[in-house]
Amino acid sequence: MTRFVWIFALTVILRAQVPVLTPGGVVNSASYAAAPVAPGSLATAFGTFQVSVPASATVLPLPLSLSGLSLVFGNGQAAPLYYVSSGSVNFQVPWELAGLPQVSLVAMLNDGISVPQNVSLAPFAPAIFSLNMQGTGQGAIFDTTYHLMDPTNPATAGTTVVVIYATGLGAVTNQPATGAPSPASPLAQTPMTPVVTIGGVAATVLFSGLEPDEIGVYQINARVPAQSATGTAVPVSISMGGVVSNTVTMAVGPLPFLNPTPSVTALAPFSAAPGTNSLVLTINGAGFLSSSTVNLNGINHSATLVSSNQLSITLTASDLAVAGSFAVTVVNPSPGGGTSNTAEFIVQSGFGTGATASVAWSNFARDEHHTALSLSPSQPLSRLHWSTPVDLDPQLSGGELLIHYGSPLVTAQNTVIVPVKTGATSGFRVDARNAADGTLQWSLTSDYVLPPHTWVPEFAPALTPASRLYFPGAGGTVYYRDSPDSTTGAQGQIAFYGLANYQADPQSYAANVMISTPITSDSAGNIYFGFQVTGTTPSQLQSGIARISTSGAGIWIAAATASGDPSITEVAQNCAPALNESLGLVYIAVSNGSNGYLLALNSTTLQPFATAQLLDPVSGQASTLTDEASASPTIGEDGDVYYGVLESPIGENHYRGWLLHFDSLLSQKKIPGAFGWDDTASVVPSFMVPSYAGESSYLLMTKYNDYAGGAGGTGLNRIAILDPNATESDPVNGNPVMNEVLTILGPTPSSTEPGVREWCINSAAVDPATHSVMANSEDGKLYRWDLDSNTFTQSVMLSNGVGEAYTPTVIGVDGTVYAIQNSILFAIGQ
Repeated sequence: MTRFVWIFALTVILRAQVPVLTPGGVVNSASYAAAPVAPGSLATAFGTFQVSVPASATVLPLPLSLSGLSLVFGNGQAAPLYYVSSGSVNFQVPWELAGLPQVSLVAMLNDGISVPQNVSLAPFAPAIFSLNMQGTGQGAIFDTTYHLMDPTNPATAGTTVVVIYATGLGAVTNQPATGAPSPASPLAQTPMTPVVTIGGVAATVLFSGLEPDEIGVYQINARVPAQSATGTAVPVSISMGGVVSNTVTMAVGPLPFLNPTPSVTALAPFSAAPGTNSLVLTINGAGFLSSSTVNLNGINHSATLVSSNQLSITLTASDLAVAGSFAVTVVNPSPGGGTSNTAEFIVQSGFGTGATASVAWSNFARDEHHTALSLSPSQPLSRLHWSTPVDLDPQLSGGELLIHYGSPLVTAQNTVIVPVKTGATSGFRVDARNAADGTLQWSLTSDYVLPPHTWVPEFAPALTPASRLYFPGAGGTVYYRDSPDSTTGAQGQIAFYGLANYQADPQSYAANVMISTPITSDSAGNIYFGFQVTGTTPSQLQSGIARISTSGAGIWIAAATASGDPSITEVAQNCAPALNESLGLVYIAVSNGSNGYLLALNSTTLQPFATAQLLDPVSGQASTLTDEASASPTIGEDGDVYYGVLESPIGENHYRGWLLHFDSLLSQKKIPGAFGWDDTASVVPSFMVPSYAGESSYLLMTKYNDYAGGAGGTGLNRIAILDPNATESDPVNGNPVMNEVLTILGPTPSSTEPGVREWCINSAAVDPATHSVMANSEDGKLYRWDLDSNTFTQSVMLSNGVGEAYTPTVIGVDGTVYAIQNSILFAIGQ
């Protein structure tokens, strides 16, 4: 061979070994989209590389050369190679290129070097791998057992967690070296969470980062949304830092039918007498099925489905043989399903059969009887859930908070209604709050004007079984708001003397007519309240009692007319009407400013039925009624009526007052209680006190403040359980009084007077399910009084303690306990 021929042949060989990079030929390995590519991701370079035999990497870290071919960036960084062939190279974009917008790239084969090509870089270049390796069609998407989500194995909307394999998601924590596999512990995760869209709906991302032991491959774990489109080719894409990936597909099947979790809102009836032969118990709520069963006291009962909101079961004599409070739950079978919340069915002679059956706390002291008896078991007093002010501008008087705050209410759907005082001397509103976290659902202001007072009287709303909230307005009007569990609801204003009359002269009525008691709703949704008139009105109103029917029709009767005594000038302030629906009677106290009567009126017409003068049991003088008091009548399960008054002469009974006791017709005066005047007695079914051996079917709970100082008492302030039908001799005056079944002394010494801090109770909540009473003390704590052991088994500090007007405690549908301390409502539970 001549020298020329040899040189020519060598030149041809050398030229043939010079690699060529296709301009714009660097693409994302998952989507095959042209650059930019992201550091750390997998990319593919197309060109002519004169590699006679394709080669794949067989060692880790990835080699920087395969079959003599290398890719080198302008910063001198060589790319780790996965695979090379004559037409393409798969490689990892080095992590070291982060932050550069562009870099040159050359291919080197033996001594041949390609013409440089510019490669665009970006922090994010997300792409999803697909089975066809072209970034389309069925994606590399698996379930957590690594089965492909294709038509033979579709994901389930709302349930399946899928693993999506991708590249280009950018920087990670615990970043591996370029070419090295990703660590398994700790994982290399993306600081930013990608947006994953499946079937047109954003999915919940559970993990995003490099797949362990792989190089440049990212793994995203996400739950398929319940609202996702379904089918064999549902689109899937990801977005990172605002950059959207290619779209691939997966198979998604619909969410399988799941049985609902049931809930119970009311039992009807919610009680029965021991020894009843049989009883049909209706359970109201939601999510009921034909396959639902009802569990009462641990025994399953077959249920008859009336509707998805109502079941019925038949209780037998064995179910009703023994007195007690028994848990009722509804159970739905799987799939889905579950056990409802708990309602309490009470087996106790005569208890509550005429009262509203809802589990809601719908009136002052829960129901129209003012029993303060919870039908939901209370939660442990473990922690504060939330709190909210009930007074935005509380005014102290001599260091004490002499303001009566209206009771919070709780709907059957567990919305908390909070009456709020917004100004120093005026201004009111009602707030609706989520029971779980206290978030405000809605709020309505009222133009309500307070009646003349020394201690601020209550601004107190009521709920009806028809889900209507009533609250006081100006001029004796009443505002209403329907659907209190919703953020919207119908609203309006009504007046017991006719709204047209009010609208014709609102200034006159607003200046002279004021609601002066809490509003009480009966089981049909009719409402009752007392009002005070201080001047002349066009309708010639006089202070008295009003009733507004469910249709909005109002009637009223003057207190003087109802009592038959022209000296009577008002309804006792803060005296919430109590209703005995089985007798058709409403009870309320009226006064001439210092003494007065307990009235029984026809609950439909308000015509007088009976009158009982409120007399001191020892002196026989007219008992003292004061507008500073907050007592309301309580109706026992046998229909007896209880009402607290102050003694006369003052101090005769150490300012303990008397709990007067009448039969349901007010025709017979019965055994009085020796204390509890500024308090509304709560009803305690006798089974709640295991140590009780008497014959009464129910007992009474009231505070027993034995006031020290000028009152002549010891300062040993207690709370007590009384037997209304058994007597003992009172240690102060020797009078026959209700027998003390249990008493317990307040635990906190007073710093200003002998004895201990007072109990600030106006209606303490009673919980039959736990045999306990929730009691508020002026030491700033809420206590659980356990009646089994006669001890305080739990307490929670709510404030530093302040002398204050007496406050109610409430137990919500879910067992949350609500108490007011120092002008703040606290929600307490587990």
